[in-house]
Amino acid sequence: RKPASIHGAVRASDGSPVKNASMWIKGHAGEMEHSAHGRNGEFEISNVPPGTYTISATTYNLPVTEFGSVVVTVTGSDLDDVALLTKPGLRVDGRVKINGQPPREFMRSVLFHRQDGNMAFSSVSAELNDLGSFVAGLLPGSYKILFITGGTTPKTTVEADGRPLPNLTLKIEDSSKPTMLSIILEFQSTP
Repeated sequence: RKPASIHGAVRASDGSPVKNASMWIKGHAGEMEHSAHGRNGEFEISNVPPGTYTISATTYNLPVTEFGSVVVTVTGSDLDDVALLTKPGLRVDGRVKINGQPPREFMRSVLFHRQDGNMAFSSVSAELNDLGSFVAGLLPGSYKILFITGGTTPKTTVEADGRPLPNLTLKIEDSSKPTMLSIILEFQSTP
């Protein structure tokens, strides 16, 4: 049996074509694993050997990141018209303060790194506005919260909905309720 190509469409939850999507294809029996890109609502993945695969997509340029996946079976013939519909991730709102102030230019994003081995959605970056606020969309799962602090290790306090997060690990459950994060970084002032 010969490798095939998979052609399809990526649509956002509102039905519109996704302009830019990061995609991942992974074989259920370890046949293949690599990234791809969706552009202007369409995608193509070439040289896919026979097998069953999950194709996943993460959207960009939407107000909140959306995620989606579809399972396909390749038998040696090209697959056309594969439809992949994304849906919004669970909303995480947050605010970062450094020594009681918004981070300004010191820190521009917070990274949520997936801890459960789901390579399709391994990390999500949330950009901070000038007040230190951010919004992220995450799939259910466990995430380590990471940020770059310029080489100095601050005292860090992170709370989700008013509860401390041990080891900077956020667990997102399948729920429609948004999560509110508070990230406080305190640096020792130098004499």
